[in-house]
Amino acid sequence: MISLSFKSSAAGFLSMAVAGIVLSLAQIPAASAHENLRYHWNVGLSGASLNAQSEKEVQLIRVNSDAVEGDLDLKLILDEDSNGIALLFLSQAKPQRFEAAQLVDGIVLLKKDSTNVVTIVSKNYEPAQGGDIEVVYLRNGISGNYGRFPAQVIRTGDQWAVYTNGPEGRKPFTRMFMKAKRALGQIVGIDSITVQ
Repeated sequence: MISLSFKSSAAGFLSMAVAGIVLSLAQIPAASAHENLRYHWNVGLSGASLNAQSEKEVQLIRVNSDAVEGDLDLKLILDEDSNGIALLFLSQAKPQRFEAAQLVDGIVLLKKDSTNVVTIVSKNYEPAQGGDIEVVYLRNGISGNYGRFPAQVIRTGDQWAVYTNGPEGRKPFTRMFMKAKRALGQIVGIDSITVQ
């Protein structure tokens, strides 16, 4: 299980994803400035491995947040034909591998109690060419509102990159930042996602 440490202060608590954010205000514990709370990325498989003879890793994006210590790296595992056959998630804990076919149902990266906080989904990803992906994230744990961050994983020759479509056109990115949403000093969701 990939784990990230979340620090709470007298004013707040956090939980986010590419951070651990959820929770209604009633669920948020009162915390002292010295208290550390620990939450885990919910990337369910135990351990990951590469077939050293035919697979290689390619870094796609690094994710961080103002609410989480450390980074989460998202890598693509390529076969001998440079097809993107699986995703690898790395943080301070064990690497977690997910086959590309799991994107259809969604890969839950962060879950708090029974609430999915961050999920990556793709309905059209193809290992030979890539496809559209969405980061589905909890915007407000009180109301249960979710946001969506659309992106594309695209192959050009033997190279892979992640792109977003904005008002200025499609642009590649390698870093993602998730800003915590706060209500009454408590983190209740992800306010925004920015990339560079």
